[in-house]
Amino acid sequence: MSTEGDGEMDLEYELDDKPPLPKSMLLAIQHVAVMIVPATAVAYVVAGDVGLGAGDTAYIVQMVLLFSGLATVV
Repeated sequence: MSTEGDGEMDLEYELDDKPPLPKSMLLAIQHVAVMIVPATAVAYVVAGDVGLGAGDTAYIVQMVLLFSGLATVV
């Protein structure tokens, strides 16, 4: 993405363009990797501070990931 002299950005893909499948898969993996760490970290910190056991902590982490996925789709 380079900027031109008139203040407009030169986009790699326009609104209805689709990147090639390998690039799409790489970007999808990047999205999951960036999303999963902060989402699960909050669940682990809250579960640890509340004093939940391993089973309840796992359940909370699963629910965080489920609703993060649903929010991504919506």
